Amino acid sequence: AAAVVANSELARKELGWTPQRDDLDLIVNDALAWERILTTKNSVRN
Repeated sequence: AAAVVANSELARKELGWTPQRDDLDLIVNDALAWERILTTKNSVRN
């Protein structure tokens, strides 16, 4: 089975960065929605 493993601890410690989301399904859905918006905008321009 496929798995994605990520640990944001180093970014938290070194950069003081905190992720806004920790739910992979939500992150992927948001990214796909953003790509759909960009695709629509780009197709209107061309």
